[in-house]
Amino acid sequence: MIKFAEIEEAQNRISHIVKHTNLEYSDFFSQISGHQVYFKTENLQYTNSFKLRGASNFVLQLDPDIAARGVIAASSGNHGQGVAYIASKMGYPCVIVVPKGAIEAKVQAIKSFGAEVIYCGTFSEECRKKARELSEERKMIFIHGFDDPKVIAGQGTIGLEILEDFPEVEVILAPIGGGGLISGILSAVKERRPDIKVYGVEPSESNCMYVSLHEGKITKLLRTNTIADGLRSNRPGNLTFPIVRKYIDDIILVCEEDILKATKNLLLKVKLLVEPSGAVTSAALISKKIPGKNKKVVPIISGGNVDPEFIKKLLD
Repeated sequence: MIKFAEIEEAQNRISHIVKHTNLEYSDFFSQISGHQVYFKTENLQYTNSFKLRGASNFVLQLDPDIAARGVIAASSGNHGQGVAYIASKMGYPCVIVVPKGAIEAKVQAIKSFGAEVIYCGTFSEECRKKARELSEERKMIFIHGFDDPKVIAGQGTIGLEILEDFPEVEVILAPIGGGGLISGILSAVKERRPDIKVYGVEPSESNCMYVSLHEGKITKLLRTNTIADGLRSNRPGNLTFPIVRKYIDDIILVCEEDILKATKNLLLKVKLLVEPSGAVTSAALISKKIPGKNKKVVPIISGGNVDPEFIKKLLD
């Protein structure tokens, strides 16, 4: 379990690196859902994703002499950008292993921070295996995208910001891939405010946490097939699963059609550019799956790194 004090320490540690993102009220999503909706805009974070928080909390705790050998991570894009960004700030070499189908805009963003990009396989598990092998060969430090206590504590700083800025919040919605973000949120919120409902949101076509909770153990999916590329984990983390099992109020599943509809409405109605992985919480609002009426709801928009070609297709 991640202690509340660890998340407070993370907040102090990374405050000069990350942006304290705003809560933005949405009249459109409030009307369509029947709740009072305030988006936590992590798509406007530096690197346009919450992943910078966990990556920074990890890297800033490294021994500089050891870190000078370099850091390495496996990522479909956003974690890789976070690691590359903080590594460039600290002057550390960086390697990011990405799947062959990674979105080109995310790959170019990783490269823009000076990182070396290596393609491997089509699944996150293959990328992580390759990254671990390279970390041994090159004596570099491996940074897991979600199953690490320092990374989880860094992501949990979002929960602290929500509690600080909006103590009246009644419901928090967070996307789930491997579980790093939701674990951090739960660890930050439930120890201080157990009355706040925290729901995870997963695509129906990539629902490893939902399946694992129903099976009562970590369960690996044979396949994932969702437009939300950042949520294509085929199993929860060894650290994240018990945290989610202890604290989560429920998991909401959303279909591909609602994810696309939410992404488009965020762009056209709210004027926020959001990637499908970050739009799943909005999809839960569109599908009217949030219990109760007129609740004060904070959906976390986890990222905004979108391929320009995807935007064209979405609008067409």
